[in-house]
Amino acid sequence: MSLTTACRHRSGRAFPVFVFIAILFLPWPDGGGRFFFRCVATTTLNLATSPLRLLRGFDAFQANLNTPQAGEYVLPGRVRDMLAILRGPGRGVKRYQLSESIAANDWVMQQIVASSWPRTLESGAHARFVLDRDPAMPGCSVMGRQGEVALVYCP
Repeated sequence: MSLTTACRHRSGRAFPVFVFIAILFLPWPDGGGRFFFRCVATTTLNLATSPLRLLRGFDAFQANLNTPQAGEYVLPGRVRDMLAILRGPGRGVKRYQLSESIAANDWVMQQIVASSWPRTLESGAHARFVLDRDPAMPGCSVMGRQGEVALVYCP
């Protein structure tokens, strides 16, 4: 009997259903010993209630979209300090670079590049973010300082 013929009969269609139900009752590797179907049910419930929560709090949702810099409180402290400098004394900076000690932290580098847009990270820029612990750079002048971060201009 071919596979096509087997799927036309009830016994051939029942087997995949049985396998699907058996998979739902297998333990899910989350460390809690929960079954897969509980995880599927929780995910489905969360997906179903998300639009309702959005509609109930639509004013807050819209305010967050319309508020500049909303959500920046979750950024690392150094990134917030760099953004404060760029929005304050470093307003005229369109291109900047990061010191090696700042660039070594991929997460901080990614967040400053994403948050400081439309300013760009460029290796040839004269403005450079440095940390207080970085060695002094001769011929450079401080444009702004916030926390442990400073923006210096190097001609």
